[in-house]
Amino acid sequence: MSQFTEPVENLFQDSKVYLDKHLDNVKLRTVKGLSQTVSAIGKMLVIFAVASICLLALSFSFVMWLGELLGSYALGGFIVAGVLLLATVVLVLLRDKLFKNSFIPLFEGIIIPEREDENQESLDQAIVEAGKEIEMQEAALRSNLAQAQNYYAPSRLLNEGLRVAGETAGRVGFGIGSMIPLVWRRLFGRKRLK
Repeated sequence: MSQFTEPVENLFQDSKVYLDKHLDNVKLRTVKGLSQTVSAIGKMLVIFAVASICLLALSFSFVMWLGELLGSYALGGFIVAGVLLLATVVLVLLRDKLFKNSFIPLFEGIIIPEREDENQESLDQAIVEAGKEIEMQEAALRSNLAQAQNYYAPSRLLNEGLRVAGETAGRVGFGIGSMIPLVWRRLFGRKRLK
C-alpha cells in the first residue's frame, strides 16, 4: 500500500466491514421477524385444528343425539348442518367486525413483540451487539474520512507535489551535473589536442 493511497484504502476497508456489519444486522432482524411470524401462524393453526376437531366431534355427537330423539339420523344431520350453515352466514355477514378487530391485535403482537422466551432474548441481545459494532465501525469510518480529507486537501497535495518535484529535479540535476564535466572534456578537450 503506497503512502499516497493509504487513506483511501483504509476508508475502503472500513466501509466494507461497516457494510458487512449492517448486513449481519439485517439478517438478525429478519430471523427475528420470521421466527415471530411463523410462531404466531403456527399457534393459530394448532388452535384452529383443535377447534375444528372439537367442532366436528360436537357436530357428530349432536347428529347422533338428535337422530336418536327424532328417530332419523338423516334428519338430525340436516338440522345440525342447517345450524352450522346459519352460523357460517352470520360469520360472513359480521366478518369485518369480528375478524378485523381480532386480527389487528394479533398482527400488532407480531410487529411489536413481547419478549417471551430465552431464544427471543438472545436474539435481541445479538441485535443490540450488532448495533454497537455498527456504531464503532461508523466512528472508524468518520475518522478515516477525516484523515483522507486532510491528506488529500489541495494545499497538502500542492506541497507534496512540490516536494516530489524538487526531489526529482535534484536527482535529475545531480545526474546532469555529473555529466557536464564529462561532456566538456569530450567536446573541448579534443580541440586542445588538435
